Order: sequence, then structure tokens, then C-alpha cells
Amino acid sequence: MEVKYTYIVKKQFALNSEIYNKGDLVELDENDAKSLVEDGKIEAHVEEDNDVIVAVDTKGIQEAIRESFSQFAPKANAEKKGVSFGEFLKAVATKSVEKLVEEKAITVGTDSQGGYATTELTDPQIDVDLLGDSGIAQLARQVVLNGTDNVYKYNTVTAMNSSSTVVNYENESASIDVKQPTVTQYSISLVKATYMFYASEEALADTGLLVSEILNQAPVEFSKKFEAGIINGDTAFTGIIGSAGTVQITPKSTATPNIDVEDIDNMMVAAKDLNKSVFICGREAWAALRNLEDSAGNRLWMSPSKDMGGSPYGTLLGLPIYVSNHCPTLGEDGDVILANMQDGYRIASKGGLKLATSSHVRFLNDEVAYKFTAKVGGKVCSQKITVDGGTVTADFITIAPRGSENESSSSSA
Repeated sequence: MEVKYTYIVKKQFALNSEIYNKGDLVELDENDAKSLVEDGKIEAHVEEDNDVIVAVDTKGIQEAIRESFSQFAPKANAEKKGVSFGEFLKAVATKSVEKLVEEKAITVGTDSQGGYATTELTDPQIDVDLLGDSGIAQLARQVVLNGTDNVYKYNTVTAMNSSSTVVNYENESASIDVKQPTVTQYSISLVKATYMFYASEEALADTGLLVSEILNQAPVEFSKKFEAGIINGDTAFTGIIGSAGTVQITPKSTATPNIDVEDIDNMMVAAKDLNKSVFICGREAWAALRNLEDSAGNRLWMSPSKDMGGSPYGTLLGLPIYVSNHCPTLGEDGDVILANMQDGYRIASKGGLKLATSSHVRFLNDEVAYKFTAKVGGKVCSQKITVDGGTVTADFITIAPRGSENESSSSSA
């Protein structure tokens, strides 16, 4: 009687007019298996129990599984879902059944170049971490969309009347004035952001690089991208700098890029709600703010303490400071921003950060493609308001450009 043993296919090969794919289980005699083992195309399939190695005969098991799953066989022209039978057996053999997930399409270029099936993984922690590495994004009002929604609309009353008085006392006027409020609708469309890379299975195994480790770093990169958009604007985000809802004050002097105490005072005067406002600045501007002094020589900046909570860069006149690497350099518009993110900025997202993988996109290169995607959008959702006395207030205030170039341009004007 011919004895056969069960092996796991490591690399695709053909034998006796049959093609065996990676992950398949195959039964071979010793003569056929010897050269395949030496070439690294198969390896013995064993089961360990109490330190005793026992060869596994899975012929009957395979037939039982095929019979059990035959009722789930895909119908003609039906969309492919799930995994191949070989992948299922591999998952059972490697005790990783929980990794069998729904298949979706990963598109790279045209369909012929990248319309391939992929497995998709959603980490439950990613939804929290998508904006978690941006302290500035965390300050904004966040909305999560569901279902088929890809556009967020927000209605707000931007003005009660053109005059400052909207309420009348009894007998104050002959008749009750009708003062119609102004309602503005803001619309935020979600935009897909993507990060993708390739890696060979050998490289992942040799370096110990795991997808779980990459998951910890991917949200950081997405947060950097989003924070840059919130401040400067991009495809998905309306930037605070230059927004129609941002007030730009005139600096005390344009001769140097330095920030004057009077500039900070004017910013605070123009703020709609100081109780909710924070300073956002670049690193150069932060250094300048730390050296500001009042007329008595007292520094306006206070170093951080445990009581300040989310203010790692200290406070200026009692308001928290947040430093961003995406603010312009000292002297440019937006180097310092007084911002009420809670009332003035909204961020919409959907589905958190998702990971899709495919071994087919770079099949000829023997590499696996990893693609991270997220759907987000953001916008300044507030307008300037002129209060009694003619002061223009807003949720976002910046200082106009300063420095030698701005001084010369203003002189020539």
C-alpha cells in the first residue's frame, strides 16, 4: 500500500497536470515530496499535541468540509465574497480563522492593472485614533456620518438683524419690529485620503514588521495631513488662514516679523468668545510668544503645569497654546492664530481608518500591497460679526504679514 503524507503548499507549483496554490493542502508520496520540500515549495503539515508530533491525514476532513460548504457555493455572475477554499484550509491549519474577512476591490490604475480582490481589516481602535494625534483637530466639533451619507450639512443662525438691537421693550416703539434672522448652511463633502505601500512576505517575516505595528503609525500620518489642511487648506479641508470667517488684524509694526504685545491685545479684542479660544502657532512664533512682556516687564507666557490639562506648551494671558508644525514661519499670516475651534470649525468623517491588503496588485514582484483609507472633510463654519462700536469679531484671528519684505511692499504701495 502506497503511503502518502499531507503537506502545506508554500509556493505555487504544478504536478501531474495539477496546479497547487499557496496555502493548499496536498497529499504526496515521499518520492514526489522530496524535491518539492528541498525547493521550499511545500512543507510537512503536522499537528503538535503534548510535544508529540503526529502526521495529519486530512483527506476525509477535506471532503467533509467541501460538503458542508457546498451550499454556500457562489451563483453564476454573483459578486465574489469570502475567501477561497485553500485560504480557508490554510487559516484552519494556522489557527487564524478570525482573519478571514470580507473581500473587496482595491483599485490601482485601470481594472486590468489593479482591479483585484483584497481583504479588508477595520481595527476598532482606529476610529478613535484617526484624529487623535492632532491636538488641534481634537478641539474641533466632530461629526461621524453613517450609511450612504458622504456630505454633511450644517445650518446656523449667523445674524438676527442688520442692526444691533433685535429685542424691544413694551412701549419702546409704536409697533413690534419684525427682524428676520439670517440662516447660513455649510456643506462639507467627504474626500478619501489614501496611504499605500508594498512589502514582500519575506521582508515582513525577516524584519518582524507586522501590520499591527503599521496600524499604530498610520493614524499619525493621517493626522499630520489633516492638521495641515485645517490650518492651510487642501482638497478636503477649508483652511483657517485666509478663510472668509477669519479676521486679520493690522500689526503694530511691519518692520520686523516680531510679535508685539499690542498685536496680541488686538487679537483678543476681536475674539467672539475668549472662554473657548486657544492660541495655535508655529515653533518660531511660540518662542516669540514666550518672550513677550507687559509694560512692567512681566512675562505674559506661563509655563505648563499639571493643572493645565491639554496645554503642553503653556499659556499666554491665561489661554492655552498649541504648537503645530504646519503653521507658517514667524512674520507670515497665520504664524499665530487665536482660534475657537469648538464653535468655528467642524470635521466630518466616516468609517474611521480602514486597511485593505492584496497579494495580486504586485503579484509579479512577489509583494503584498497594503492600502489605508479614510474619508474626511472639514470647514470653517462661522462668520465675522460686527458688534457695537464697529469692532469686527470672529472665531479665528490672525496677524497680517510682517517683516522686511512686507515693510518694503507696504512702502511702495
